[in-house]
Amino acid sequence: TTTTTTTTTTSSSSGGDEACVDGDAMIGDAVGSVATSATEGTSYVPWVFDNGEWYPICGHYFWDGHDNGDVFCQKLGFSSGTVEKTWTTYATDAMPVGNCYAGEELTSCTAGGNNWGNLNVDYWGAKCLAGEAIGVNVKCHGGSPVVKSCAGSQPSPAPAPPPTTTVTTTTTTTTTTTTAAEIVTTSGSSGGDEVCVDGDAMIGDAFGSVATAAVEWTSYVPWVFDNGEWYPICGHYFWDGHDNGDVFCQKLGFSSGTVEKTWTTYATDAMPVG
Repeated sequence: TTTTTTTTTTSSSSGGDEACVDGDAMIGDAVGSVATSATEGTSYVPWVFDNGEWYPICGHYFWDGHDNGDVFCQKLGFSSGTVEKTWTTYATDAMPVGNCYAGEELTSCTAGGNNWGNLNVDYWGAKCLAGEAIGVNVKCHGGSPVVKSCAGSQPSPAPAPPPTTTVTTTTTTTTTTTTAAEIVTTSGSSGGDEVCVDGDAMIGDAFGSVATAAVEWTSYVPWVFDNGEWYPICGHYFWDGHDNGDVFCQKLGFSSGTVEKTWTTYATDAMPVG
C-alpha cells in the first residue's frame, strides 16, 4: 500500500518564536530529538511540554483509548492519528497524560488515568518513571502538520535505548520482524504443498490475501488457520504482551517481531489468540 506523505519545513505552528507552554506537543525520537519533518504515516515518539521541560508520554491509559492519537496529532495540525504500544524504556520520566476524549487538552484528559505533572504517579504498581517499559508511538495522518506546536526549546539528547519504532502501512494489529535464516509467508507451506493445520500462521493484508514476500521490518496483518479457514488475529490481549510478536513471527521463520495496535475493522470474525 502506498502511503501519501505530508511534510513541513517549519517546527512552529505559527511560524513565530513563541515560548512553549504546558501541553504543547512535539514528535521526535526516544531521546528527545525533534523530528526533522512531520511525515504522514510515520511512527514518532510523542512528547509534551510541562514547566519548562519536554517529557515523552507515558503509555499507561494513553495506549488504551481510541481518541488519544487524534488528540495528540491534531495538536500538531494533522487530521487524525493512532497510538501504538512499543514498551520502549526512556532515560527520563514520562508524563501521565492518561486517556482522552476527543477535543480534550492533553493536560486535562478525563477518560481515566490523567495525572498531569505528577511524574511519581503509581497506577497500582505501574509507574511512568525512567527505565519503565511504558513507551508509545503515534502515527499521524492528513492536515497541514508541524513537528512542534510551539517554537520553544526541545529536550537535550540523553543516553537511552534505541526506540522501538516501526514502519507500517494502514492495516490492523500488525507484526514487524527482525532477521531470520529462512522465512516464509505461510507456516504451512514450508516451501512445499503440505496441507495447513490448526495454528498455522500467515502474513497478509486486511482482506486475507497472502503477502507476496516475507520482508523484514514490513508491517503485515497476522492470520491464523483453524478448521479449514484463515482468520485475522483479534487484538484483545494479543496487543498487550511483550512476546506475542515473537511467537507469531517465529512461526514463519523470523527471529523476532513486535505487535502494533491499529484498531482496524475486518469483514470476517477474528481469532482470539490472546
